[in-house]
Amino acid sequence: MNDNSTVRASITSAATGGSASSLSRRTLLQGTAAAMALWSWPQPAHAAGKPVSVAIGADLTSLDPHKFVSGLDHAFFSNVFESLMVHDQDGTLIPALAESVTVSEDGLVHTFALRKGATWHNGDPFSAEDVRFSWMRSIDPAIGNSRASVVSNKIKDIEIVDPYTVRMILKAADASLHQNFPTYFYMVPKNYIEKVGDEAFGANPIGTGPFRYTDRKASEFVKFAPYEAHYRVVPKVGEVTLKVIPDDQTRMAQAQTGESDIVTSVPLIFAARMSGASGFRIVRAPSFSNAFMVFNNRGNNEDLQKVEVRRAINLAIDRESLMKALTFGFATPHKFTCTPGMIGCDAVAENPYRYDPQEARRLLTEAGFNFDRPLKIVGPATGRVTQARETVEAVAQSLASAGIRTEIEILEFGTWATVAFAKPKDPSIDMYLLSAGDASPDPGPRMIRTLRTGEAMSFFSNDELDDALAALGRMRTAQEYEQQMRAVYLVIHKLAANVPLWSYDAIYAVRDGVTFEPFKNINWPVMWYAAK
Repeated sequence: MNDNSTVRASITSAATGGSASSLSRRTLLQGTAAAMALWSWPQPAHAAGKPVSVAIGADLTSLDPHKFVSGLDHAFFSNVFESLMVHDQDGTLIPALAESVTVSEDGLVHTFALRKGATWHNGDPFSAEDVRFSWMRSIDPAIGNSRASVVSNKIKDIEIVDPYTVRMILKAADASLHQNFPTYFYMVPKNYIEKVGDEAFGANPIGTGPFRYTDRKASEFVKFAPYEAHYRVVPKVGEVTLKVIPDDQTRMAQAQTGESDIVTSVPLIFAARMSGASGFRIVRAPSFSNAFMVFNNRGNNEDLQKVEVRRAINLAIDRESLMKALTFGFATPHKFTCTPGMIGCDAVAENPYRYDPQEARRLLTEAGFNFDRPLKIVGPATGRVTQARETVEAVAQSLASAGIRTEIEILEFGTWATVAFAKPKDPSIDMYLLSAGDASPDPGPRMIRTLRTGEAMSFFSNDELDDALAALGRMRTAQEYEQQMRAVYLVIHKLAANVPLWSYDAIYAVRDGVTFEPFKNINWPVMWYAAK
């Protein structure tokens, strides 16, 4: 392709809002070429900061950004690793390891000018070789990247033009590609990994982010410290310790005693009761952390293959009452599985599901539902997913109003994640509580991985929905993508493919004397601008 066929434009807005106009500001492709403006940052110099401890509700599953399972792993990745672009504190998509990008008229060729002066934490320079290597590694079946379908698998090739220029060639135009870079296309160091191997890299990783890895003890802590040579952000804190404290009361006690400077995943009841406590403050921020139930229509329960039964279950769940009882106002109700402001979330369904247990029972009876067979509902233990156990128990109680019997199984988070990603899926499971916490305003990837046939976390299968989700990858402009995402949500609603619940706020307890503001739409601690 002739590079003369491309033009340049700049990114000008944050990833917020739901209208076509706001979408056009937060995504890049508008049917013509688009490109990132050149940015530069001062590099502040200051004395080493004080150490900070952050209590988290579950251990990380991986330190390798191509092998992560849990969204909580981003608490490490987003501080230590980077992509070609990142989301800043207000949700704005900004340049990171790429200074600019030019996109061809057909949307298939993205030419990135890479940042000169960015270095890996061992001092090696970041270069085009690392970009191509990161892509090749992220699609290697031996690595098993569970999120490869979001970005990496959409890339046909990455050509190295020179040490600081790469040409990314897509299989098809993708209007949401750049928005998904920050959490789905992390860069990793070619020379270091080829020298030490994948296993050693996972045990002692290096990135290009504002923090560098220092230590880990499984089930107890992960530590990282400021990387003073970072090209943009030099943290004001010292070493950061992510302390693994699954028990809610113990974790909150750390805020009260000062043993932890920041506490994440604050239980909602604590947030409601302790908003005026001394010594620390409750900090909340909206997030794209969506809680929902998924159906297994491929398992042993033939009833769940019937759309009437799935619709009845949606009608049998009193979302509004459950949300009030469980979240104490720290959540946003769902009509679809998305937070307002996410692409396509403003779709309008003709027959929205409202709580109506009598209509639910009528539909079940007409469908020949087996009221004697309990539905098996599986969820994670509280710690990683807010109020997880309580949510599963409340859903089961609500279903009882329509005469639906249930059997609950609560699994330790690691076990729950293993079951969620297992292939084939356990056929005895009927419903499964999931929580998606991606930072991107694009809900397409999470809908694909939780609902498309054969995907990593999908218990569901339907040809019409598969086609609607596949069409997302063929949209070339932001407006087309938004329109198709609305169509996807309407298909999901028609098929009653899942049970939307609500979006949780990200809630933290922050000690006095500590400066920390959550990043918008992110439910893990990004420590770039924290201070003590």
